[in-house]
Amino acid sequence: MKIPYFCSYIPAELLTACGHDVVDISFFENEIYSLEYSCSLHDNICSYAKYLFSNIIDDDHQFDFVIVPKVCDAMKQLHSSLCYSGKIKSFLLDVPGRTGDRSAKYLSAQYLSLLEKIAPDHFHQGKADLLFTEENAPTLFSRSLNREEDHQQSVKIGIAGSSYRPSLFRDILKKFNAGGIFLRHCGQGIIPSAEKQFSPAASLEEKLLQLARHSLQNTICPRSDSGSLTHYIIAEIENRQLAGLIFTTLKFCDFYAFELEKLKNKLPAGFPCLYLENDLSVNSDEQNVTRIEAFMEKIISGQKTTKKSRARAVVPSEIYSIGLDVGSTTTKGIMLKNGKEIIASIIIPTSINMKDSADAAFGKLIEQSAVPEDNIFRTIYTGYGRTAFADREQTTEITCHAVGVNFLNPQSGTIIDIGGQDSKAIRIDEAGNVLRFAMNDKCAAGTGRFLESMVQRMNINFARFSDLSLEADHPTPISSMCSVFAESEVVSLMTKGIPVGSIARGLNFAIAERVCALVRKIQGEAPFILTGGLSLNAGFTGELENALACRVTIFAEAQLAGAIGAAVIASGQESIAGRGGL
Repeated sequence: MKIPYFCSYIPAELLTACGHDVVDISFFENEIYSLEYSCSLHDNICSYAKYLFSNIIDDDHQFDFVIVPKVCDAMKQLHSSLCYSGKIKSFLLDVPGRTGDRSAKYLSAQYLSLLEKIAPDHFHQGKADLLFTEENAPTLFSRSLNREEDHQQSVKIGIAGSSYRPSLFRDILKKFNAGGIFLRHCGQGIIPSAEKQFSPAASLEEKLLQLARHSLQNTICPRSDSGSLTHYIIAEIENRQLAGLIFTTLKFCDFYAFELEKLKNKLPAGFPCLYLENDLSVNSDEQNVTRIEAFMEKIISGQKTTKKSRARAVVPSEIYSIGLDVGSTTTKGIMLKNGKEIIASIIIPTSINMKDSADAAFGKLIEQSAVPEDNIFRTIYTGYGRTAFADREQTTEITCHAVGVNFLNPQSGTIIDIGGQDSKAIRIDEAGNVLRFAMNDKCAAGTGRFLESMVQRMNINFARFSDLSLEADHPTPISSMCSVFAESEVVSLMTKGIPVGSIARGLNFAIAERVCALVRKIQGEAPFILTGGLSLNAGFTGELENALACRVTIFAEAQLAGAIGAAVIASGQESIAGRGGL
């Protein structure tokens, strides 16, 4: 039979001993554009289960039988969905979470039940003991850890956790002349055993018990009580002298989040570690690219995110640099003289074509300053739309906001940046180095886009929305922060006659609470500096100060902080090197 292999708990040795064709589908390479594989799989089931369902029932593979380890609720749902589909026979292998003798005996009994399904002829003819012979013995305990490695780079970043698309990390790490050590464990997470074969005199039950004990003790998995995954990662960090670790998890999966907390307690003090959540779809890419690039900007000494720089033999005495922050709502531009003096600034709406918006902002800066375009030393792009400029220099908005705020007022503190597409909390030191940062997930809740849709539904403008919020005596609780459900809730509240001001204050309060969660995540400390478009919303600022129990600083150039930082970096007066820490 042709059987898919996608989990280290699937007894591949047992399957090959029975003569079955085992096909590894655990390696995930391509993006998933749609996760709606089956109505029998709930939206909140992890994406890996949906990916497996799609691959297992794919007619191109023509699998005959599947073994689904019962290691989490998602796998149980996968088994039920496969059975319900009627396209393939599925066996639910109940794998204990503990590693003791009782667990091994239980798992060996599961193996015996499995053998009745995959080798019925041997059982009916009383030949089950002949399954493990000297001929197939060398295949036993042969699986080992699969570490993909980019050998050419001296700076190495460990990538561990759940399934992910390696090409995403490779493409980003190349920009920083760094390489990845891919510490995969799903499917290949088996520590090699000193035992290479069974004792010839052992009975079938003894051989299955030996196989079960080996699986429970040597499998690297976050759901095991052995702590093997954490031990493995710590050992790889030390042995391979990794410069940082990116730990990934799947949405709706708790095991990896729990494992990360264990891992943090074992990591060396100050060791750079980035936690990424994904759903195996291209929808996760935009924000994760920003997170990874900002992470690399912190730990790569002297490395720039440049793709194409304009080489100059002689640095001019007067340096004019431009920073363009291409956001989802507005495009901001700054021109600096010698990295210290703002001589031109611009804020324009971002059009559908982000390149047109950036070019328009650039042109207006040249017009305002009267500086010839040929005299521009360097231009750096940042913001949500920076990825549209693949042939130009880019730096993440996280680094740029840190540098920009430090330019406006050199001091340590916590930056709260709320733009149209995402919200961020960034903790910096007195030199503008990023110490910690956190971003909202891909949901629009807590962003300018969320508030924009609410204001449109209330049929008022932003200025009126802010004024009404300040005038309200109390906020009306908004139970949902989902853009779709919140809009319906706002309409319902207005229909009930709830004052619009109270609703506006409730929305500002809800966003402030969500932002405070990001601040707590990075252990943010005063002073707090607010940047981004929501800095213009005085009603939100008031709710944020109440939530933080602290005054919030808003510079006149709050919307321009990212562009200022990009211009400072472009001037060469500020390096993005060594912006250390977690």
